[in-house]
Amino acid sequence: MISEAHPSLRNLLSFEAFDLLTWLGIEDLVNNFCEQTLGLKRVSLGPHGASLVHELEVPHAYLWSPCILEKPEDWGPHIDITGFVFLDEASRFEPPPALQDFLASGAPPVYVGFGSCPAPDPVALTATLFQGLARAGVRGLVARGWAKLGGESAPAHVHLVDEIPHDWLFLRCAAACHHGGAGTTAASLRSGLPTIIVPFFGDQYFWGRIVSEAGAGPTPVPIGSLTAESLAEAIRFALGPGVRERAHDLSRKVQSEQGDEETVASFYRRLPLEAMRCSLDPKHLARRVCETCELAFCLVCDAVVHDDAARAQHRRHPLGHVAWDVSGSPSLLKRLERSLADPLGRPEETVPDREPSTKSTPGVVLRDEDSRAAKLYGRPAPVVLDVGTRAKILEHFELAKLR
Repeated sequence: MISEAHPSLRNLLSFEAFDLLTWLGIEDLVNNFCEQTLGLKRVSLGPHGASLVHELEVPHAYLWSPCILEKPEDWGPHIDITGFVFLDEASRFEPPPALQDFLASGAPPVYVGFGSCPAPDPVALTATLFQGLARAGVRGLVARGWAKLGGESAPAHVHLVDEIPHDWLFLRCAAACHHGGAGTTAASLRSGLPTIIVPFFGDQYFWGRIVSEAGAGPTPVPIGSLTAESLAEAIRFALGPGVRERAHDLSRKVQSEQGDEETVASFYRRLPLEAMRCSLDPKHLARRVCETCELAFCLVCDAVVHDDAARAQHRRHPLGHVAWDVSGSPSLLKRLERSLADPLGRPEETVPDREPSTKSTPGVVLRDEDSRAAKLYGRPAPVVLDVGTRAKILEHFELAKLR
């Protein structure tokens, strides 16, 4: 009933549930990085965990192309859509002679590969792929993948391959049929290939729908529904002139974007730069704050200024740069309760543009000298400077005190 009558509630609950499953899979990785690299406390699942990033509006970016899926109107200003990011490997790849011979011997093939997705019955799936390609009247490149597809040999219209850079291979194919992983989907769309998605689990269904709605491929065919005939039908649809034209159009748009540069720019836009700069040299990172001087110093300037006996006893502490207030962040269970408690018939609200979240505190004084964060941020710097440089730092210090 919820699924049919209240799609917005279904969407919200599915989002919360998937967030929880994602957190369960990465909780140890996140906490190890926080604890060992950043010197932060562990985040437990009970009070915060899966809901933390969204509830606190932590700035982040999604690395997909806005020409494929624009940023939803109800997403806040702390979220960016930056475009796909690719690792180009074609120039370093030397294709095996057998692959070059196959490509040169006929029409461009259809690529079929499911990456790291498991296959309950690799032999049966291999037969389905070989027969589907034959029924569609096309040649095929079948990637063995983790499922070890293909067996020991393949029919004449199929060539088996192992791992090959997509940016080299896809330019030599007529279409791509794959599991719908985000990276593989991005690669096939950038190459202008009509794309057939055979989702196994997770976000692969999402990408299958996105590709289909963009007109660059057929309706996704879940792995449980894949037959030789459904594969052949999907291939015939994908190779139709309208789909190929739409795939080429998307390719031009994706290639015109600079996803890597925009992702880096997004990162820098979110940095609290004013809180990160040394009071004496704004090009350097502030690492310590002096309560007596009321200034923030990079480690070099701190060492020079407080090398003077008159300032050696000043109250100084390591300085972090952003601290998120997690005290008010509800647990995932609370968020689910809040969602269910809302009137089911209430229309969705559009979140207006607003200033970025103020739930973070820039310039965090780490007064607990024994904490791991304080030890990481406050490591003393070996200072070997000439007399002129020391004099210039002290000159800047005197000017900073007058501001």
